[in-house]
Amino acid sequence: MKTRDWEWQRRERSKSITMRLGPAIAVLLFNDYGHFQPAKCYLYAKGIDRVGPFLSALQEVVESGPFLFAAIALLNLLEVAPQPEHLPLISAAGNAWLASNPDDRVFWIDHAIGRRLCSVIETVFSLAPKLFGTHQPLRKNIDSLLASLVRLGIPEAHRVEESLRLHQWHIQRHIGHGRWSAGHLRIAY
Repeated sequence: MKTRDWEWQRRERSKSITMRLGPAIAVLLFNDYGHFQPAKCYLYAKGIDRVGPFLSALQEVVESGPFLFAAIALLNLLEVAPQPEHLPLISAAGNAWLASNPDDRVFWIDHAIGRRLCSVIETVFSLAPKLFGTHQPLRKNIDSLLASLVRLGIPEAHRVEESLRLHQWHIQRHIGHGRWSAGHLRIAY
């Protein structure tokens, strides 16, 4: 990602995208994009199941280009059918976007990046709560990301935080009451 357009987009963090760069980024992130149409993912849910081999390349694109158009295109892709295997990409993208746009309410709120990101995290949590256990490697990143989004005023981030906290409380409560044995925990988490 070393074109002049790419570097300009990264540096300026423009809310617009050039006519050369937009379609190129859209294709990399499995989106269609044209002169008079917004970016839209062209994959259906069954196609999302085959994205796995591309996750590291998608992460590289998002981390090296944490600007609005790339965020929109990635979220278009992830929202089709969020999967547990997407969590490292989701976490990396959110952290890259926060590093680049830490206080940008237009990015996070007006363009709904925060709401959409929280929705994807929440869906992955509902599919695979074990990935959000306190001992999981991405949990600290997700907690930090959600806390930053709460500070920005994104109510969905607070809701996801509360869901994670409540889930953890239930687990600890069941352990404390002897309802689960260590064997159950290995299966569930």
